[in-house]
Amino acid sequence: MEYLPYFTTKSGRCNKITSKHIMSHTAGFPDNIWLVTLLDKALFEFAKKLPEYQFIFKQVPSIHDTIFKIKNREEITKYFSNIDLTYQPGEGWCYCTDAYVILADILEKISGLHWEEYVIKKILKPINMDNTYINPSTTSLHNMSNYYLYDKCDYIKIPTPHNPLGAPVGFIYSTANDMAKYLIAIMGNEQNVISQTSRRKMFSMIAQRESGLSYGLGWKVKIVRELKVIEHAGGYPGVSSFASMIPDKNFGLIMLCNIGEAPLQILSDKISKIFRL
Repeated sequence: MEYLPYFTTKSGRCNKITSKHIMSHTAGFPDNIWLVTLLDKALFEFAKKLPEYQFIFKQVPSIHDTIFKIKNREEITKYFSNIDLTYQPGEGWCYCTDAYVILADILEKISGLHWEEYVIKKILKPINMDNTYINPSTTSLHNMSNYYLYDKCDYIKIPTPHNPLGAPVGFIYSTANDMAKYLIAIMGNEQNVISQTSRRKMFSMIAQRESGLSYGLGWKVKIVRELKVIEHAGGYPGVSSFASMIPDKNFGLIMLCNIGEAPLQILSDKISKIFRL
């Protein structure tokens, strides 16, 4: 890559990977890297106690040493030298959470700003997302909910997610009202967050997955009853989120839940169906 001369992959072919490939999840990366998620130190210790996460520690026996040596986003990008591509760039689709840090690394090189500074300056402040935080302070943490997993008919409280280096993969703390502002902004024509040209590219059907279902730049794109529906789900131990938009109807829906693996996609489909009728 032009801006990241230290970026490479185990199987080579990295010179064929573009930012568009990474944003559309067509670069060839697998979906089970898990490195960035486990940079959350509290989750790392918590996951060691749960049987369902043991596969992570088995696939990378030295993961403890690897995790605790990473000090910046460049080192996360460099970690991809250990990753085999599962298909030729541009010839498949597989969602790779960790790859968002590579995009943040690129943005920092081009803009000259830290990713956090850029997001606050270019997105959060212009649309008055006043209750949205990156790497929250003690004050903002005081207003947050607790986080839970549901297991064996009981709720297990888990540590508050905190992952400064991994923030670009989803560690932004917000409210439903603030996220509604975001959806309104990127669907609207009169805003200064994204150009209409860039928005069309973001919502375009770049990576065809099946009939009527594709992926754009960071968003799932599907056709339902001849309407383009734009969606994105978020998941993490103790957190579930879902965003859905139907731009032609000026319809947006955001759902946030402090329980992991909540079936928000099903609920979103039912609500969206009502508004399409």
